[in-house]
Amino acid sequence: MEQTRGILTEDENLHLAKDPYKTAINTEEFIVKALKGPILAPFGGQVELSCQLSPPQSAQHMEIRWFRNRYTQPIYLYKEGKDLYGETTSRYVERTELLKDAIGEGKVTLRIFNVSVDDDGQYHCFFRNGDFSEEDITEVKVTATSSDIQIFMHPPNTKGLIMDCHSGGWFPQPQMEWRDSRGEVLLPTSKSHSQDRDKLFNMKMTLLLSDSHPGTVTCYLRNPLTGQEERISFVLSDQLFSHKKIWKIIMVTLVMVLIASIAFPSVALCRKQPERDRMQSERTEQISKVSSETVNRETTVKQGANPFDRANIHMFQFLRGDDNSDGEK
Repeated sequence: MEQTRGILTEDENLHLAKDPYKTAINTEEFIVKALKGPILAPFGGQVELSCQLSPPQSAQHMEIRWFRNRYTQPIYLYKEGKDLYGETTSRYVERTELLKDAIGEGKVTLRIFNVSVDDDGQYHCFFRNGDFSEEDITEVKVTATSSDIQIFMHPPNTKGLIMDCHSGGWFPQPQMEWRDSRGEVLLPTSKSHSQDRDKLFNMKMTLLLSDSHPGTVTCYLRNPLTGQEERISFVLSDQLFSHKKIWKIIMVTLVMVLIASIAFPSVALCRKQPERDRMQSERTEQISKVSSETVNRETTVKQGANPFDRANIHMFQFLRGDDNSDGEK
């Protein structure tokens, strides 16, 4: 007589007495349904991953294995009614637990504590019952958002006003942009990022304002997974751009000084030239006058003039360099 499912024979009752985790439907096939992701896990917090047998049935007697990329490296292993921590990957031993409150219906939940960036990725939920096994995959996305944003302003120079926006502690890499007071995007001069020892992103973005830009400039960061935004604003005033006027004044002054240094010597030289010509003319006239007087005196000496005057004439000829003075002896 065919046995109706759910009604146990005497032999089956005896077998169940020896192994309480076996049931009359232990050979029934099933499928595993995991939470469809991605499941967002906050950095430093905790995340819960659940999976369920379908049709619902007890999984107390089954092997339940959670693993990442390799089956042989479980992050949690439940087998023969026991938690086997010795076979679990070391970095998950103290950060995971399996919630088995609903294991009688084939539902278990893996809880992960102190979530890190390395926990980002896929998780396999695996059930085995005898020779039959099935699994499903859940994807976890780790997120981190920081409200620590700073704007640094460099001293103004000839290029303009340079501003840097810094923020650290993001995952994944955030979207980052400058906006003006009207909400319009300002093109950055440069963007860069790095990752710290926790693999969180540190962001830097530079903005160059070359023209007068009164109003407000805002640095925006946005987590692409959660959509969460953080921002910091800086109010600009015309005084920050006064360096442009100062530099213009300096440049004009330098040009004027350069022109003056070239022009003034030429003007002075032109002014001095007539004076030199006048002095030269007067000197020539004086020499001519002295020469005329000397000739007159020479004539007087030849005619018997005073010997004292004659001596003066010889002295003048000597000073003038007249070689004929010796012939007057």
